[in-house]
Amino acid sequence: MLRGDVLDTAKKLICGDREDSYGAAKDNFTLIANLWSLWLEARFGVHVPVGAEDVSVMMQQVKQARLANDITHKDSWIDGIGYGALGAEIATGE
Repeated sequence: MLRGDVLDTAKKLICGDREDSYGAAKDNFTLIANLWSLWLEARFGVHVPVGAEDVSVMMQQVKQARLANDITHKDSWIDGIGYGALGAEIATGE
């Protein structure tokens, strides 16, 4: 898969149907962050503030972990780029 194809595919995914399905990325990532914070507090008894931008980073790590199993898995490469782009937008407020 060529780099331009990877970028184009990631852009189509994050700028299209997914927002219709899941809502605005910042809102969805904030909800996930809140749920993760609650889980960590319930599990370990310590409040860990997780932000929407942290969700982006940690989801990229999920994709990296999956690539450790199969480095040629195209969807993991594409999704990792998509999460990075969404995280950049959230973190910079743009």
